[in-house]
Amino acid sequence: MIKMKDKEWDRFYKPINAVANVLYEPLISKDKKVFCMNWNPSTYFENKFLNNDLREYWFLREIKFLLKLRGKSYIPEVIDIAYDDRQIFFRWYDNKLLSTGNWREQITEIKTDLENEGIFKINLYPHTCYVNDDGQIHIMDVYGCTDIDSKWINTEYLKPLMMDNPHKRFTESITGNDCDTHKLYAITIQSNYAKWPGDFLNA
Repeated sequence: MIKMKDKEWDRFYKPINAVANVLYEPLISKDKKVFCMNWNPSTYFENKFLNNDLREYWFLREIKFLLKLRGKSYIPEVIDIAYDDRQIFFRWYDNKLLSTGNWREQITEIKTDLENEGIFKINLYPHTCYVNDDGQIHIMDVYGCTDIDSKWINTEYLKPLMMDNPHKRFTESITGNDCDTHKLYAITIQSNYAKWPGDFLNA
């Protein structure tokens, strides 16, 4: 069992030094071997739409898809899930995504495999992917996945993501108080919202 107090941590940011997540505090151990998803209040990003109940919702959603996809080579190697502390720890590798020559093929294969399982990762973004020492790409932030059981989601849960000025991919997917997450996924991919180089997922 890992405790945050047992290690020293650095905050994780996108390559352009931008905030990497608005739902939890992403941390990397000083030795760069462990990633911690800290689903508790922090100063990493002040999200006025995020309360304790919503943190708990997204924390449990992350766990749901980690368990549902366990065994897949591209899922994080979970070290510990601290339910009481609302933290998830997994093995980390300090490698650059684009450093592996076949990253486009791997991302495409991961996307296809997820879709074959009836799972759609809305936040399939470059900063939610990382590479192990053998060149295998892993995905994280699987709370952004959706399946047939979670196709529709009440917009109350999405407020911490949409915030004050929701992107049109959200507004075009909402009917009444519910969002069609499968439509949201399709729009996200089709518009290359993730800004993948070459828009290869639509090729």
